[in-house]
Amino acid sequence: MAGLLHGKQFIAFATASHDGAPRVMPLDALFIHGRWHWTTDAAAARIAHLQRDPRCSATWFQGDELMVTVHGRAELIDAGHPDYEALESIWEREAGSRPSSWGTHVYHGRIEPTHLYAYAQHPENFLDS
Repeated sequence: MAGLLHGKQFIAFATASHDGAPRVMPLDALFIHGRWHWTTDAAAARIAHLQRDPRCSATWFQGDELMVTVHGRAELIDAGHPDYEALESIWEREAGSRPSSWGTHVYHGRIEPTHLYAYAQHPENFLDS
């Protein structure tokens, strides 16, 4: 199923607000080395949520046929992080530009999974023959 996640995808990304209320928002994301990577502006509410509480969840789906859900902790990746330049290059290749050009301060983020679930309505279509 991981091959289906190649390239830029859209995920429903969930954080908790300052009072613990759930917040879900769409984000573009890349599935790299078994983890969802995403970008967002430093001014976005989700950054404040994650700085306070890094627990998060995300779901990618294609209709009711396929789904991947992950629960874990977000790692915020800023300039100076060892993975920053590599992620900038990957995003440039996949999205056509470097996230650092999208705003004054853009974070890269990734979800370090604690739980990962996949669903296929017809899993037999994904078995190797």
